[in-house]
Amino acid sequence: MNPTNFVTQMELGLKEIGLGNFWEALAQFQFAEQLAGELSSFSSERLAYGYSRIERTDDAERLFDQAAFSGDFETPWSYPAIGDLQQVLDLIERTTEKQSSLRWTVYELRVNSWNDPILDQPEFVEVRSRLGFRE
Repeated sequence: MNPTNFVTQMELGLKEIGLGNFWEALAQFQFAEQLAGELSSFSSERLAYGYSRIERTDDAERLFDQAAFSGDFETPWSYPAIGDLQQVLDLIERTTEKQSSLRWTVYELRVNSWNDPILDQPEFVEVRSRLGFRE
């Protein structure tokens, strides 16, 4: 792992959330943002999602708006940043239809590697079951 890589820091932050270490996650996200400089829509979405999980609403909305401005949302991960769970569910539904082009997102949704409680709600479990998730 390269400690000066944006993706490494972002993923470490998401893993810290899964462990309940919110302050450590915040430090990872802030460092990732410094490393990235100008963020792609993918990077903005992931960071918006991460910030939303640690209740950094202003940061989450700022990055959501940045990703939305680019007009190229790639994954469902940005919508929890603004509390739009129906949009998350709709995007997961569409993801089940496009598994080949969104393989990594499908894996993340199926295994819930970030321990997101949203994905354990009944309506999300049902959709995730179509991706191969088993309780």
